[in-house]
Amino acid sequence: MKIAIITHARRAPDSYSPPKLIRSQVFVFKKYNHDVKVICPEGSIADFGAEKLDILPNFKRIKNVVNPEYRDKIAKILTEALKDFDIAITHDFYIDDCITYREAFKLVKTDIRWAHVACSGIGSQIDFKMPRTKYIYKNYSDADRFAKSLGVTVNDVRVVFNIYDPRIIFNWHEISSEIVDKYEVFNKDIVQTYPICSTRFDAKGLNEVIEVFAELKKLNNRVLLIIANSNARKLKQEVENRLNFAYSKGLNKDEILFTSTLRPDTLTEVPRKVVLELMSASNLFVFPTKAEVCPNILLEASAAGQLVVVNKNLRSLFDFVQENREALAFPFGSNYQPSFRYHDIKNIKDLASVINEQLKNSKINLSKRRVLKDFNMDTIYKNQLEPLLFERY
Repeated sequence: MKIAIITHARRAPDSYSPPKLIRSQVFVFKKYNHDVKVICPEGSIADFGAEKLDILPNFKRIKNVVNPEYRDKIAKILTEALKDFDIAITHDFYIDDCITYREAFKLVKTDIRWAHVACSGIGSQIDFKMPRTKYIYKNYSDADRFAKSLGVTVNDVRVVFNIYDPRIIFNWHEISSEIVDKYEVFNKDIVQTYPICSTRFDAKGLNEVIEVFAELKKLNNRVLLIIANSNARKLKQEVENRLNFAYSKGLNKDEILFTSTLRPDTLTEVPRKVVLELMSASNLFVFPTKAEVCPNILLEASAAGQLVVVNKNLRSLFDFVQENREALAFPFGSNYQPSFRYHDIKNIKDLASVINEQLKNSKINLSKRRVLKDFNMDTIYKNQLEPLLFERY
């Protein structure tokens, strides 16, 4: 589908909402293989993330005053520019000094469909009624009031939320994005990213982490354990053994990932940027390490707002977190103080129940998972943007 996005932004700073919104939409449209271009004023220096057609004239805009000369110029320009597009999506033309544009849109001679996006609330009654048009607002609660301010029915209003997607906002690495897509990271209830050398699976207690995740799955959670493992070139069989162990405990191939198996260039390691990005989307860090000096990964997990579970038998960890105040603790055993209990599956089951209750009752965790699940680009595209693009009106 050919999509034209129309904006009046020319020198908009990054703090200005419409360019950010346009960049997000451009990103998702391209991901889903749409041909998208941005029509903007001449000399525009704003970054929209797509090819710019800077063909709209610059003129002095006056609130609630139509400039007939530029109204007709804009209508003529758009009549020609839009002839090969399927839909025109305009951004932020509801404001008072955009009345000339609004009147110009009404004069465009084309059968194209229109979708006019409001980037903020409408403070006064405006005349923006057009054929083949839908009016895009940001929430459902105020949609009726929004429609009344335009003199249209609520049936002409469609809601499209702003996209909050770390892949776009923080320019995530392509490997991180591939993992998010393939393993539906944002739709999981409980996610752990565990950076680990493939030579230290036992020392870092990987089997115990796997057992915890198997128990969390039994509690009706959608789980994902990402092991960001390095140095796996000569240890492929060891990775395979751990995968088979996970499968024997009840996890499936969509619930556990060794990054060394993702693709050839991740066999030895993934970039540090990938680890940190995946950590930011995780909410649990079970750390049954048997020996540790100064665990950077524990500090990173805590700073990322994850629920941390440390090894009660390794006292050095309590220099970095306080038991029952900042972290849960469980006797996984250590190289210094062996524990005969840590292999007891009943205790692992009890630990999983505590973790489950902690996460289910954490407003911070629930809010984080909700935002990642409901406001990422794929959810908003499938639920709101795609129906708009293919709707006949």
